[in-house]
Amino acid sequence: MHHILNRSKVLLLVLVTMLPGCSNFGFSFVFEHLDFFARWKLGNMLDLSEQQKQQVSSAALEIRDWLRKEDFPGLIEDLQTVRSRWDQGEGHLAIRSLRETLSRRQGQFMQFSWPLLQPLLLTLTAENAEAFEVFAKEQEGDWFEFTESEAAKDEWRIEKLEQWFGDLSDVQIEMVKQHTTLMPDEQSIRIQNSRQWRARLMQFALDDNVAELKRWSQDFSVWWTPEYKQLRNDNNAALDELLIVLLPTLTVSQREHASSEMQDWIERLGDVL
Repeated sequence: MHHILNRSKVLLLVLVTMLPGCSNFGFSFVFEHLDFFARWKLGNMLDLSEQQKQQVSSAALEIRDWLRKEDFPGLIEDLQTVRSRWDQGEGHLAIRSLRETLSRRQGQFMQFSWPLLQPLLLTLTAENAEAFEVFAKEQEGDWFEFTESEAAKDEWRIEKLEQWFGDLSDVQIEMVKQHTTLMPDEQSIRIQNSRQWRARLMQFALDDNVAELKRWSQDFSVWWTPEYKQLRNDNNAALDELLIVLLPTLTVSQREHASSEMQDWIERLGDVL
């Protein structure tokens, strides 16, 4: 379930709170000041000019207003349905519904925001691309730290699951370990994939290749390496198998913890309407 939480952060915080620093602030504060955070973080990552930063701010304000008026009201209803299914004991159905909801709304978000984001990409220079690559390589150690060892990946997955369910029992932790495997060369595969899509994004932006950029906006996986696609499929399958055995073992308290987490997201969204 942890990958669902990560996807929801991408959707709900418009990519910004995943950037270093922004996640230290509350949701409503970041949302109301989305133009500032987007300008600040993207400006630092890409070494943007003042004119480019202004484009970021303007786009962020339009995106914020669209999310508030057009997306969040329906998303709240969808999440309420998911929570209701979870509370009724339909755990697997609730998770599937949440995945489908977030995937659909992420697509809607990209469809709306792309006309705002594409013009900014087309202003990027070789200097911007170089700054972005320097930033990314400095972050790679943190981004992929969880793949340094089997124990590190176990700890990472346990931590993510406990964000939803609260403390896991020793038996449940053993279940997690049995269904969590550090794939061969996983860290290098992830790093290579990250570098590939970054390189293509920057090159197509510098070449003003609108067709390729739009294709990527409609399907992020088009620039993934074959090895990463297989790795992602294997990891997702392992997680699905884990949830099949883990969900029936959840205590009342753990189920209520997950329900409370979903309610917290619903309330955070409602607070900014």
